[in-house]
Amino acid sequence: MVGAETTQLTGARRRRIWRRGIGFALYCAVVVLVLIEVAVRILSDESDGQIAVRGLKLVPLAPVSQAHRRILETDTGELPYVIPDRELGWTIRPNGHTGDGLFASNELGLRSAPAPIAAKLDGKTRVLLVGDSYTHGDEVRWRDTWAHRLSEELGDKYEILNGGVGGYGTDQAVLRARRLSPRLKPDVVVLGIYIQDLLRNLTVFRSVKHPWTHYPWSKPRFVIDDKDPSGLRLINFPVTPWPPGKVIEVLEDYDSHPELQRNDRLWDRALHRDSWTYSSRLWRWITSRKIHRDRHEDRQQLLRDRNEGVVVAARIARLFQVETTAAGARPVIALFPGPDGLPGYADGKHPPLRYLHAELQRMGVKYTDVGRAMLDRLATHEDARALYLTSHPTPRANRIIATTLAPHIR
Repeated sequence: MVGAETTQLTGARRRRIWRRGIGFALYCAVVVLVLIEVAVRILSDESDGQIAVRGLKLVPLAPVSQAHRRILETDTGELPYVIPDRELGWTIRPNGHTGDGLFASNELGLRSAPAPIAAKLDGKTRVLLVGDSYTHGDEVRWRDTWAHRLSEELGDKYEILNGGVGGYGTDQAVLRARRLSPRLKPDVVVLGIYIQDLLRNLTVFRSVKHPWTHYPWSKPRFVIDDKDPSGLRLINFPVTPWPPGKVIEVLEDYDSHPELQRNDRLWDRALHRDSWTYSSRLWRWITSRKIHRDRHEDRQQLLRDRNEGVVVAARIARLFQVETTAAGARPVIALFPGPDGLPGYADGKHPPLRYLHAELQRMGVKYTDVGRAMLDRLATHEDARALYLTSHPTPRANRIIATTLAPHIR
């Protein structure tokens, strides 16, 4: 009898100890989670209405940031350099300039030294450049752009006109060539394609691709259409919504605009969807990491094999080649890697635009990839970042680009 009672007491004591252990473990877990929650909040900072933790933007992102709202609500006449455009999405203001004096344009809205465009002279080869910020020459002075370096490399018998515009996709660059070529009558047209353009071509809003862009307006794009001889169909041309201020109401209720959303390959609803669980900053951070990671992987996939990003870019390049040749000019296509992709040229097998190479070759479209020349000019102790500023080529890199392209233009 005594033994049975002792066994019962021992069992009860063990259960109490076990419950206390579980309770203490749960208590410790809660304390740790609370401390982590506090730490995440301490590490958070807010800018432009958006919370970030150590550089990671936390979801949900506003469909229209405060900075974009200010630009969209500003009268076009008050914008000093880049302005909205009904056909191209945006363009450079004629005779414009940035507040810091770094960029200036001539009367045709081409980045240049402050000099008028003269009538085309006999015996002089006129070269028109179109493309994005790599062609425009972001982050450097005019004399350090590859456009200016190209004019020095080619000499007085060549005239270089820089029609590059920051933030452009290949689609917009080709449409800009369509606009400028009849007036300028170039002998050579150079189309610059940066690797990120392959993604920009897949959206009708630059901010959907890159929420922190300087260019919040809508844009035209080409979609795949195998019924058309070019394999493409131009949509959102002229651009909607218009006037630019309507971008705000469209993006804040994008689901109500299926005519735009169904052609926007980069739209990610999860990036903007709110949830009651986000009241926990820790959970919000964990979820944000996953959403950003999944979003990045989805986009990387679009740049591989014969996926949409590759095929659309290649077909636009072929369209450019056909249209430029038909207009009596010679097309030159230049491919630009970013700093992360430059090491891929080392073994000749992993250039970042290798899938685009294959598609262009399949279509019979000639191109020049400047990445190998850039890598070859690095000293043994340098890495790829030595040729880039924040995200654009340095003056030194622009000289390499110019010397690489010059033989293809002569």
